[in-house]
Amino acid sequence: MLSPSKSQSGFSMIELMITIALLAILLSLAQPSFESLLNGNRLTSISNELLATMQTARMESFRRGRQAVVCKSLNADTAAPTCSAAAGNWTGWIAFVDDGGATPANATNGTFNAGETLLRVGTVSGTVVITPSLAISGVQRVTFRSDGMSYTTPTGNVLLAGTLATCMPTSNPAQNQRRLSIVSGSRMSISRNTSANCTAPPNP
Repeated sequence: MLSPSKSQSGFSMIELMITIALLAILLSLAQPSFESLLNGNRLTSISNELLATMQTARMESFRRGRQAVVCKSLNADTAAPTCSAAAGNWTGWIAFVDDGGATPANATNGTFNAGETLLRVGTVSGTVVITPSLAISGVQRVTFRSDGMSYTTPTGNVLLAGTLATCMPTSNPAQNQRRLSIVSGSRMSISRNTSANCTAPPNP
């Protein structure tokens, strides 16, 4: 004798289509917020790394009694990175102790020479740009003397007031720029700002 058939339950095709449509709507609503979170985290991470580089260079200049430099680099991710004074945005940077290394005659020349101590290296990619303010763009570097202070010129006595802005040309997040400001030659801070076209920031 055959057993009576059992009723089967499950989703109908219409119910599945409605569920998928609702999930698609929810994902489309969440996507801008998720993108904003990712971009914001990336901006913060890069600006914090740049700040850590500046702080390391300042600390080492004072500790060693030697000049330390953070400069723009177009080849920071190579085995032999160099500084660049070319105009425009930073795609990378290096920090080093500017003591001449193996050639004392090269001491405090603002160039990374053989034998000098490389402190930190950083790069950016994609749509992220690092733009210097006028006080930094002329030389494309920040130099800390042996007293741990940075000045506007290598031999002058005017303390540096400059900014490096990490930016992405996007509206997600609305505050798409992080400004690393250096004032009084040594005080550093990061602030959030909006710059739709990632223009150069003002001096602090």
